[in-house]
Amino acid sequence: MYMLLPGCLLQGDGVPPTEAREFCEWLFKGGAGDLSGLTHSVCALGDSAYAHFCRCGKQVDAALVSAGATELLPRTDIDKEDWAKVDGWINGVLSGLGALANLQTIDDLGGRAAAADILMETAAAATTAASTGYSKSRPYYARAVAVEGLCTLSGLDDKDTVRLELELPADAAEVGLGYTPGDALGIWPANSSQVVEELLQQLGASGDENIQTPSWHYQEDPKYSAAAAAAKHSSSDGQKSTITLRRALTVCYDLKTPKAQQLLQQLLGQLQQQQQQQPSAGIGGASSEKAVHAKPA
Repeated sequence: MYMLLPGCLLQGDGVPPTEAREFCEWLFKGGAGDLSGLTHSVCALGDSAYAHFCRCGKQVDAALVSAGATELLPRTDIDKEDWAKVDGWINGVLSGLGALANLQTIDDLGGRAAAADILMETAAAATTAASTGYSKSRPYYARAVAVEGLCTLSGLDDKDTVRLELELPADAAEVGLGYTPGDALGIWPANSSQVVEELLQQLGASGDENIQTPSWHYQEDPKYSAAAAAAKHSSSDGQKSTITLRRALTVCYDLKTPKAQQLLQQLLGQLQQQQQQQPSAGIGGASSEKAVHAKPA
């Protein structure tokens, strides 16, 4: 028997924290499978001033029950810093644990090393299951069937609002792409290739220089991205710690934001430094052996 005692904090109006969002999406769509061997109790943290009080904790609890998990103690909803209620949940869990006849200790499992192996195997299975679904870090490549501008623009810096229709697969709900009113839809855009090439020309770079892949960059699908396909063939595990400068400027940065401006200033400084060190070699040319390593701003 396994035991799960999650404490669920939320952001905004009932939204899971960024660090837990991928796990929650995986759990809510049934990625954990049959959890009939799991006993759990949820401590949900929230603020009753919001409409969706403790929503994340309630959803986690409902998903666990739906998957067959057994409640050790009913979910406890904590309003702000109600420490007395938190202590009550902890004491209730400890009492419940003491009443379980088949609960195994670390020693029963063969020591810490054996227990760690069990946890690693469980985590690996969960990661494998999660990798088959779609999320913010592994987006679905949808075909745009309609794009309609809703604003009259008077300049290049004007913000635009559009109506966008995307084509989803017939089994959208089964693969985690079910969409209901109130859901948020995230779109990963790309900068104009013409703008990127003009920027590279101003930098004096070829665009083939390698920089460190930004931590927020999503997992690209080799079927739709030549860059991802090349990275997959050049690495045994399909991952790559670097990305070409051209690709980074195309898909990793909004070139109008301060974050991108800081990146460009850093790149320009490094490229100029390389040019001074190797005056006879063009920046990014065949004779240049140095790669550009830019830290995300």
